[in-house]
Amino acid sequence: MRKPAIFAILSLLFPLLLPAQGANRLYNEAVQYYFAEDYAQAEDHVKLALKIQKTFPDAWFLRAQIEREQQQYRKALKYFKRALKLTPSEPEYLFYRAETYADMGKLKKAVREYQATLDADDRYFLALDRLGTTYYENGALTTAYDYFSRSLSIDPSRLAIYLARGRTAYDLGKYPAAIGDCDLALALESESVDAHRLRGKAHLIQGNIQEAVNDFSMVLNYDSSDAATYLNRGVALLVAGLRPQAAEDLDQAIAYDSTLANAWWNRAILRFEDDRLEDAWVDINHSTQLDPNDAQAWLLQGRIAFALRKYKEAVKAYDQSLNLNGSFTEAYLKRGEAYRELDKPK
Repeated sequence: MRKPAIFAILSLLFPLLLPAQGANRLYNEAVQYYFAEDYAQAEDHVKLALKIQKTFPDAWFLRAQIEREQQQYRKALKYFKRALKLTPSEPEYLFYRAETYADMGKLKKAVREYQATLDADDRYFLALDRLGTTYYENGALTTAYDYFSRSLSIDPSRLAIYLARGRTAYDLGKYPAAIGDCDLALALESESVDAHRLRGKAHLIQGNIQEAVNDFSMVLNYDSSDAATYLNRGVALLVAGLRPQAAEDLDQAIAYDSTLANAWWNRAILRFEDDRLEDAWVDINHSTQLDPNDAQAWLLQGRIAFALRKYKEAVKAYDQSLNLNGSFTEAYLKRGEAYRELDKPK
């Protein structure tokens, strides 16, 4: 009796199916070891899988990822190439080859591969995120903003990308847009310290003083040692005319980080206006030592020195201010007054 045709076909395919099944089993075990960060076992299993089936693109990709995790980037690139030879337009392979170039500091090649990822799949938002970040870090803010926007149009549920686009908008001087992105981030996570911090800074520049104070206060509720936020809230309170509260915040900023030149400068202003001249003099000297390129700080140092009748110091401070910014009319006038005081008979 003759075997049915189906059995004849299966009898021919069965020897071919067994190796493939063995390769898949070894690959799956390799994946488990990979996620358990047991890279030695993962590598052993994926090598065996590839011995059985050399035309197994996911196995080559996994082998590349194992090497990448161990910072063996050249080996990783070799195995990505093998995977892509078998499946040339697989966006995941292209994306992680781009990540490898980025890990190696080869940004031009990384950008090229991120773009290739998008050519293969224009909705691969991780590539859009990375391009946005790369362009942001290299100062191409408008391009970065566009990539972050494209990414959010695909997946609008990611806090980190709203913050990334918000920071980019802030750096571009688009403060309402930055506030809007922080609003969207806070709608996703109401306790996002980074969103409150960024929104507070944007509100402060926009002159929304109470909103800025509210945001900075939220940040300090979560992190009571954030020196920069004490400084920012202190500036907002100073603008609002709440001088005692502003002084407290500036004291806290300096207590937590004595390298904040702007905190010393703002406290010097407060003390100068309160006629605490010696204290103001100490503060402004800290400020100009920490940031000797701040023309405004040297101008204030000149004012304080003049008020203390330290006319030589006043002249030096006004000179420094004018060297940095020759447009300060006050510095020219006050320097002239200081010279006249020095020329007076003792």
